[in-house]
Amino acid sequence: MKLNRHQKEIISKILSKDIYDITSYLNCFNLCHIEKYDMEKLEKEFLESENGKQYKVMKDGHSTKKIVNRTVNAGTLPMTLPQIFPRTDISDDEWEYKKAKFVPHTQPIEYEFEEQKFTFDFDTGVNILNDFNNLIDFFTLWNYLKQESLIFEVDKQISTTDIGLFFEPTTLHKKEKVSINIEKDYVELPKDSKVGELINKFKRDILDEVPTHTAIEFTDRTWIINEENLTMSREFIGKKFIPSSSLHIYSKCGYKTKEERAQRNNLAVAWIAVIISIISILASSLLDKTPKQLDGITEQLEEIKSITNQIENEDFQKIKTSIENIEEIVDKLDANDNTLDEIKEEIIEIKKSLLN
Repeated sequence: MKLNRHQKEIISKILSKDIYDITSYLNCFNLCHIEKYDMEKLEKEFLESENGKQYKVMKDGHSTKKIVNRTVNAGTLPMTLPQIFPRTDISDDEWEYKKAKFVPHTQPIEYEFEEQKFTFDFDTGVNILNDFNNLIDFFTLWNYLKQESLIFEVDKQISTTDIGLFFEPTTLHKKEKVSINIEKDYVELPKDSKVGELINKFKRDILDEVPTHTAIEFTDRTWIINEENLTMSREFIGKKFIPSSSLHIYSKCGYKTKEERAQRNNLAVAWIAVIISIISILASSLLDKTPKQLDGITEQLEEIKSITNQIENEDFQKIKTSIENIEEIVDKLDANDNTLDEIKEEIIEIKKSLLN
Protein backbone atom coordinates (compact mmCIF):
# COMPACT_ATOMS: atom_id res chain seq x y z
CA MET A 1 0.00 0.00 0.00
CA LYS A 2 1.43 3.35 -1.03
CA LEU A 3 0.98 5.78 1.84
CA ASN A 4 0.38 9.50 1.55
CA ARG A 5 2.03 12.07 3.77
CA HIS A 6 -0.82 12.18 6.28
CA GLN A 7 -0.86 8.40 6.68
CA LYS A 8 2.88 8.43 7.37
CA GLU A 9 2.29 11.09 10.02
CA ILE A 10 -0.35 8.85 11.61
CA ILE A 11 2.10 5.95 11.81
CA SER A 12 4.67 8.24 13.40
CA LYS A 13 2.08 9.21 16.04
CA ILE A 14 1.17 5.55 16.57
CA LEU A 15 4.82 4.74 17.23
CA SER A 16 5.03 7.59 19.75
CA LYS A 17 1.82 6.28 21.44
CA ASP A 18 -0.02 9.57 20.72
CA ILE A 19 -2.60 7.75 18.57
CA TYR A 20 -4.20 4.54 19.81
CA ASP A 21 -7.93 4.82 18.96
CA ILE A 22 -10.55 6.94 17.17
CA THR A 23 -10.70 9.76 19.70
CA SER A 24 -6.92 10.12 20.08
CA TYR A 25 -6.54 10.31 16.29
CA LEU A 26 -9.14 13.08 15.91
CA ASN A 27 -7.73 15.06 18.84
CA CYS A 28 -4.15 14.65 17.64
CA PHE A 29 -4.89 16.29 14.27
CA ASN A 30 -7.57 18.74 15.52
CA LEU A 31 -10.29 17.00 13.49
CA CYS A 32 -13.07 17.59 16.03
CA HIS A 33 -14.58 20.52 17.89
CA ILE A 34 -16.82 21.35 20.87
CA GLU A 35 -20.52 21.98 20.29
CA LYS A 36 -22.63 23.63 23.02
CA TYR A 37 -25.58 25.93 23.60
CA ASP A 38 -24.82 29.64 23.69
CA MET A 39 -26.64 30.51 26.92
CA GLU A 40 -25.92 34.24 26.65
CA LYS A 41 -27.57 34.35 23.24
CA LEU A 42 -30.58 32.31 24.41
CA GLU A 43 -31.07 34.48 27.49
CA LYS A 44 -30.93 37.59 25.30
CA GLU A 45 -33.71 36.15 23.13
CA PHE A 46 -35.72 35.40 26.26
CA LEU A 47 -35.40 38.98 27.50
CA GLU A 48 -36.37 40.34 24.09
CA SER A 49 -39.46 38.12 23.97
CA GLU A 50 -40.57 39.22 27.46
CA ASN A 51 -39.87 42.89 26.70
CA GLY A 52 -39.88 43.86 30.39
CA LYS A 53 -43.24 42.24 31.14
CA GLN A 54 -44.13 41.71 34.83
CA TYR A 55 -46.52 39.22 36.40
CA LYS A 56 -48.81 39.59 39.40
CA VAL A 57 -47.69 36.90 41.83
CA MET A 58 -48.02 35.97 45.47
CA LYS A 59 -45.20 36.93 47.79
CA ASP A 60 -43.02 34.22 49.32
CA GLY A 61 -44.93 32.33 51.98
CA HIS A 62 -48.35 33.16 50.53
CA SER A 63 -50.56 31.15 48.18
CA THR A 64 -53.64 31.55 46.02
CA LYS A 65 -54.89 28.23 47.40
CA LYS A 66 -56.10 26.99 50.75
CA ILE A 67 -56.73 23.61 52.29
CA VAL A 68 -60.29 22.85 53.42
CA ASN A 69 -61.21 19.72 55.33
CA ARG A 70 -64.21 18.01 53.76
CA THR A 71 -66.24 15.11 55.07
CA VAL A 72 -67.02 12.36 52.61
CA ASN A 73 -68.63 8.95 52.93
CA ALA A 74 -66.21 6.05 52.66
CA GLY A 75 -68.58 3.12 52.43
CA THR A 76 -70.81 3.41 55.51
CA LEU A 77 -68.37 5.56 57.54
CA PRO A 78 -67.82 9.29 57.11
CA MET A 79 -64.21 10.40 56.59
CA THR A 80 -62.68 13.87 56.75
CA LEU A 81 -60.11 14.59 54.02
CA PRO A 82 -58.15 17.76 53.19
CA GLN A 83 -59.08 19.38 49.87
CA ILE A 84 -57.38 22.22 48.02
CA PHE A 85 -59.52 25.18 47.01
CA PRO A 86 -58.72 28.58 45.52
CA ARG A 87 -58.75 31.55 47.89
CA THR A 88 -61.10 34.50 47.46
CA ASP A 89 -59.78 36.52 50.38
CA ILE A 90 -56.37 37.53 48.98
CA SER A 91 -55.39 40.94 50.33
CA ASP A 92 -53.36 43.53 48.39
CA ASP A 93 -50.29 43.17 50.63
CA GLU A 94 -49.97 39.45 49.74
CA TRP A 95 -49.01 39.91 46.11
CA GLU A 96 -46.42 41.79 44.07
CA TYR A 97 -45.15 42.13 40.48
CA LYS A 98 -42.16 40.11 39.23
CA LYS A 99 -40.54 39.29 35.93
CA ALA A 100 -40.47 35.76 34.46
CA LYS A 101 -37.52 33.49 35.21
CA PHE A 102 -34.99 32.15 32.67
CA VAL A 103 -33.48 28.74 33.37
CA PRO A 104 -30.03 28.54 31.68
CA HIS A 105 -30.11 24.76 31.35
CA THR A 106 -31.36 22.18 28.86
CA GLN A 107 -32.30 18.56 29.26
CA PRO A 108 -29.32 16.23 28.65
CA ILE A 109 -29.62 13.98 25.60
CA GLU A 110 -29.67 10.23 26.27
CA TYR A 111 -28.59 7.61 23.74
CA GLU A 112 -28.32 3.82 23.91
CA PHE A 113 -25.54 1.93 22.11
CA GLU A 114 -24.57 -1.73 22.49
CA GLU A 115 -27.02 -2.05 25.42
CA GLN A 116 -25.29 0.82 27.23
CA LYS A 117 -26.88 4.18 28.00
CA PHE A 118 -24.91 7.39 27.47
CA THR A 119 -25.82 10.93 28.53
CA PHE A 120 -24.65 14.05 26.71
CA ASP A 121 -24.80 17.56 28.13
CA PHE A 122 -24.68 20.28 25.46
CA ASP A 123 -24.76 22.96 28.16
CA THR A 124 -21.15 22.16 29.04
CA GLY A 125 -20.25 20.95 25.54
CA VAL A 126 -19.75 17.75 23.54
CA ASN A 127 -16.75 16.97 21.33
CA ILE A 128 -17.92 16.02 17.79
CA LEU A 129 -15.93 15.29 14.63
CA ASN A 130 -15.58 17.83 11.81
CA ASP A 131 -15.89 15.51 8.82
CA PHE A 132 -16.64 11.79 8.81
CA ASN A 133 -14.45 11.33 5.70
CA ASN A 134 -11.43 11.85 7.97
CA LEU A 135 -12.43 8.73 9.87
CA ILE A 136 -12.89 6.69 6.70
CA ASP A 137 -9.25 7.36 5.75
CA PHE A 138 -8.15 6.46 9.26
CA PHE A 139 -10.14 3.20 9.23
CA THR A 140 -8.55 2.25 5.90
CA LEU A 141 -5.06 2.61 7.37
CA TRP A 142 -6.12 0.88 10.61
CA ASN A 143 -7.35 -2.17 8.69
CA TYR A 144 -4.21 -2.30 6.56
CA LEU A 145 -1.86 -2.15 9.56
CA LYS A 146 -3.90 -4.83 11.34
CA GLN A 147 -3.88 -7.15 8.30
CA GLU A 148 -0.11 -6.79 8.04
CA SER A 149 0.29 -7.51 11.80
CA LEU A 150 1.89 -4.10 12.27
CA ILE A 151 -0.47 -3.25 15.14
CA PHE A 152 -2.22 -5.33 17.79
CA GLU A 153 -5.90 -4.58 18.42
CA VAL A 154 -7.48 -4.92 21.89
CA ASP A 155 -10.89 -4.18 23.42
CA LYS A 156 -11.59 -1.11 25.55
CA GLN A 157 -14.55 0.28 27.47
CA ILE A 158 -16.81 2.39 25.24
CA SER A 159 -17.11 5.91 26.66
CA THR A 160 -19.47 8.85 26.23
CA THR A 161 -16.63 10.62 24.39
CA ASP A 162 -16.50 7.87 21.75
CA ILE A 163 -20.23 8.05 20.97
CA GLY A 164 -20.47 11.83 21.19
CA LEU A 165 -18.20 12.20 18.17
CA PHE A 166 -21.07 11.15 15.91
CA PHE A 167 -23.49 13.92 16.82
CA GLU A 168 -24.53 16.35 14.09
CA PRO A 169 -26.43 19.64 14.44
CA THR A 170 -30.00 19.81 13.23
CA THR A 171 -32.40 22.74 12.85
CA LEU A 172 -35.48 23.04 15.04
CA HIS A 173 -38.62 25.12 14.76
CA LYS A 174 -38.74 27.37 17.77
CA LYS A 175 -41.48 26.53 20.22
CA GLU A 176 -44.25 29.07 20.61
CA LYS A 177 -43.96 30.86 23.92
CA VAL A 178 -46.72 29.95 26.37
CA SER A 179 -48.36 33.08 27.74
CA ILE A 180 -50.55 33.23 30.80
CA ASN A 181 -54.20 33.90 29.95
CA ILE A 182 -55.50 36.63 32.26
CA GLU A 183 -58.29 37.86 30.02
CA LYS A 184 -60.90 35.92 32.01
CA ASP A 185 -60.91 37.02 35.63
CA TYR A 186 -63.21 34.34 36.93
CA VAL A 187 -63.62 30.59 36.57
CA GLU A 188 -66.75 28.76 37.70
CA LEU A 189 -66.34 25.84 40.09
CA PRO A 190 -68.73 22.89 40.52
CA LYS A 191 -71.23 22.86 43.37
CA ASP A 192 -71.40 20.14 46.03
CA SER A 193 -74.98 19.58 47.16
CA LYS A 194 -73.94 17.58 50.25
CA VAL A 195 -71.71 20.29 51.68
CA GLY A 196 -73.72 23.17 50.36
CA GLU A 197 -72.79 25.79 47.86
CA LEU A 198 -69.03 26.29 47.98
CA ILE A 199 -67.03 28.88 46.17
CA ASN A 200 -68.52 29.68 42.79
CA LYS A 201 -65.89 32.02 41.51
CA PHE A 202 -62.34 33.08 42.23
CA LYS A 203 -59.92 35.51 40.72
CA ARG A 204 -57.18 33.89 38.61
CA ASP A 205 -55.20 36.96 37.61
CA ILE A 206 -52.79 36.30 40.49
CA LEU A 207 -50.17 33.54 40.15
CA ASP A 208 -48.40 31.65 42.90
CA GLU A 209 -45.11 31.97 41.02
CA VAL A 210 -43.81 33.76 37.94
CA PRO A 211 -43.67 31.82 34.64
CA THR A 212 -40.43 29.92 34.09
CA HIS A 213 -38.85 29.52 30.65
CA THR A 214 -36.05 27.09 29.87
CA ALA A 215 -33.26 27.81 27.40
CA ILE A 216 -34.46 25.12 24.99
CA GLU A 217 -37.55 27.23 24.19
CA PHE A 218 -35.38 29.85 22.51
CA THR A 219 -33.00 27.73 20.46
CA ASP A 220 -33.38 26.79 16.81
CA ARG A 221 -30.93 23.89 16.88
CA THR A 222 -30.12 20.66 18.66
CA TRP A 223 -27.91 17.65 17.96
CA ILE A 224 -28.70 14.08 16.90
CA ILE A 225 -26.54 11.00 16.39
CA ASN A 226 -25.76 10.19 12.75
CA GLU A 227 -26.85 6.55 12.84
CA GLU A 228 -25.31 5.70 9.45
CA ASN A 229 -21.85 6.97 10.40
CA LEU A 230 -22.05 5.26 13.78
CA THR A 231 -22.96 1.95 12.13
CA MET A 232 -20.04 2.24 9.70
CA SER A 233 -17.72 2.82 12.67
CA ARG A 234 -19.12 0.02 14.84
CA GLU A 235 -16.14 -2.27 14.14
CA PHE A 236 -13.69 0.29 15.56
CA ILE A 237 -15.64 1.70 18.51
CA GLY A 238 -14.60 -0.02 21.71
CA LYS A 239 -11.23 -0.90 20.17
CA LYS A 240 -7.72 0.45 20.60
CA PHE A 241 -4.35 -0.71 19.28
CA ILE A 242 -0.66 -0.79 20.14
CA PRO A 243 2.24 -0.85 17.66
CA SER A 244 4.13 -4.09 17.07
CA SER A 245 7.91 -4.24 16.71
CA SER A 246 7.34 -4.81 12.99
CA LEU A 247 5.85 -1.31 12.68
CA HIS A 248 9.21 0.22 13.64
CA ILE A 249 10.91 -1.79 10.89
CA TYR A 250 8.13 -0.88 8.47
CA SER A 251 8.69 2.81 9.18
CA LYS A 252 12.48 2.60 8.81
CA CYS A 253 12.20 0.68 5.55
CA GLY A 254 10.32 3.39 3.69
CA TYR A 255 6.84 2.19 4.75
CA LYS A 256 7.19 -1.07 2.82
CA THR A 257 6.21 -4.49 4.10
CA LYS A 258 8.56 -7.43 3.75
CA GLU A 259 6.67 -8.59 0.67
CA GLU A 260 6.72 -5.10 -0.84
CA ARG A 261 10.45 -4.78 -0.20
CA ALA A 262 11.06 -8.13 -1.90
CA GLN A 263 9.01 -7.04 -4.90
CA ARG A 264 10.91 -3.77 -5.04
CA ASN A 265 14.23 -5.63 -4.89
CA ASN A 266 13.17 -7.82 -7.80
CA LEU A 267 12.31 -4.73 -9.79
CA ALA A 268 15.69 -3.25 -8.96
CA VAL A 269 17.47 -6.36 -10.18
CA ALA A 270 15.51 -6.25 -13.44
CA TRP A 271 16.37 -2.61 -14.07
CA ILE A 272 20.03 -3.15 -13.25
CA ALA A 273 20.10 -6.04 -15.72
CA VAL A 274 18.84 -3.64 -18.40
CA ILE A 275 21.55 -1.13 -17.49
CA ILE A 276 24.24 -3.80 -17.63
CA SER A 277 23.06 -4.94 -21.05
CA ILE A 278 22.99 -1.45 -22.55
CA ILE A 279 26.33 -0.41 -21.06
CA SER A 280 27.92 -3.64 -22.30
CA ILE A 281 26.73 -2.81 -25.84
CA LEU A 282 28.06 0.70 -25.43
CA ALA A 283 31.40 -0.63 -24.21
CA SER A 284 31.77 -2.88 -27.26
CA SER A 285 30.97 -0.08 -29.72
CA LEU A 286 33.37 2.39 -28.10
CA LEU A 287 36.13 -0.01 -27.15
CA ASP A 288 38.75 1.56 -29.42
CA LYS A 289 37.77 5.15 -28.66
CA THR A 290 37.80 5.51 -24.91
CA PRO A 291 39.42 2.53 -23.21
CA LYS A 292 40.06 4.32 -19.90
CA GLN A 293 36.47 5.43 -19.48
CA LEU A 294 35.25 1.95 -20.39
CA ASP A 295 37.46 0.48 -17.68
CA GLY A 296 35.62 2.75 -15.24
CA ILE A 297 32.28 1.53 -16.55
CA THR A 298 33.40 -2.06 -16.09
CA GLU A 299 34.30 -1.40 -12.48
CA GLN A 300 30.88 0.12 -11.83
CA LEU A 301 29.16 -2.85 -13.46
CA GLU A 302 31.03 -5.25 -11.23
CA GLU A 303 29.92 -3.34 -8.13
CA ILE A 304 26.29 -3.37 -9.29
CA LYS A 305 26.51 -7.10 -10.01
CA SER A 306 27.83 -7.80 -6.51
CA ILE A 307 24.96 -5.79 -5.00
CA THR A 308 22.32 -7.64 -6.99
CA ASN A 309 23.55 -10.98 -5.71
CA GLN A 310 22.16 -10.24 -2.24
CA ILE A 311 20.23 -6.99 -2.44
CA GLU A 312 18.66 -5.45 0.68
CA ASN A 313 16.81 -2.24 1.25
CA GLU A 314 19.85 -0.43 2.67
CA ASP A 315 21.84 -1.18 -0.52
CA PHE A 316 19.72 1.13 -2.64
CA GLN A 317 21.91 4.07 -1.70
CA LYS A 318 24.92 2.13 -3.00
CA ILE A 319 23.09 1.50 -6.25
CA LYS A 320 22.28 5.19 -6.53
CA THR A 321 25.93 6.09 -6.02
CA SER A 322 27.05 3.55 -8.62
CA ILE A 323 24.58 4.86 -11.19
CA GLU A 324 25.69 8.44 -10.57
CA ASN A 325 29.29 7.39 -11.13
CA ILE A 326 28.29 5.73 -14.41
CA GLU A 327 26.58 8.92 -15.47
CA GLU A 328 29.78 10.88 -14.93
CA ILE A 329 31.75 8.41 -17.03
CA VAL A 330 29.16 8.41 -19.81
CA ASP A 331 29.29 12.21 -19.93
CA LYS A 332 32.97 11.96 -20.83
CA LEU A 333 32.34 9.72 -23.82
CA ASP A 334 31.76 10.83 -27.39
CA ALA A 335 28.79 13.22 -27.19
CA ASN A 336 27.92 12.48 -30.81
CA ASP A 337 27.21 8.82 -30.20
CA ASN A 338 23.42 8.23 -30.16
CA THR A 339 23.83 5.30 -27.78
CA LEU A 340 24.74 7.73 -25.01
CA ASP A 341 21.26 9.27 -25.07
CA GLU A 342 19.67 5.85 -24.74
CA ILE A 343 21.71 4.89 -21.71
CA LYS A 344 21.09 8.22 -20.03
CA GLU A 345 17.35 7.71 -20.38
CA GLU A 346 17.61 4.21 -18.93
CA ILE A 347 19.65 5.51 -15.99
CA ILE A 348 16.99 8.11 -15.26
CA GLU A 349 14.27 5.45 -15.28
CA ILE A 350 16.10 3.10 -12.95
CA LYS A 351 16.74 5.92 -10.52
CA LYS A 352 13.05 6.76 -10.48
CA SER A 353 12.11 3.13 -9.84
CA LEU A 354 14.67 2.59 -7.12
CA LEU A 355 14.38 5.84 -5.23
CA ASN A 356 10.69 6.86 -5.44
